[in-house]
Amino acid sequence: MYKKVVFVALIALSLNMGCAREEFPLLDETILEDNINIQSTKIVETTPEETNTAMLKKTHVLLDVREQNEYQEVHIKDIKLLPLSILPQEISKLDKNAKYITICRSGKRSAAAAEQMEKIGLNVVSMKGGMLSWIEKKLPVVKGTVKKVIK
Repeated sequence: MYKKVVFVALIALSLNMGCAREEFPLLDETILEDNINIQSTKIVETTPEETNTAMLKKTHVLLDVREQNEYQEVHIKDIKLLPLSILPQEISKLDKNAKYITICRSGKRSAAAAEQMEKIGLNVVSMKGGMLSWIEKKLPVVKGTVKKVIK
């Protein structure tokens, strides 16, 4: 009888642990972010609150530089997807007259994207802390569809 109780308890515990996953598990991935090297430290950063204001006032184009699977899990409303992995091929298609805010998971990829964009003369800032910070501040998010910047 004791063995049956322990067995049932272990099964219940393992099921409970499986259900306790984070709401947005891809926000915990660091695979891409750990390998980012930012060449300069002059990239201007903005806060999630300032980014939210820019979004509401439509003063900047928000660019999500994460990969599509990360974006589909959770993203900011009306943000455009332009993964860092394809930015070099698509950067010349960006509007030189627009103002941009780059956003990623934690801020590393967005800073790297901002650096690349700044090198060709674009007006760009990076959101400090990325989506982790945005969600921490309880700012609005969307789950689902993809809006690409460039087709």
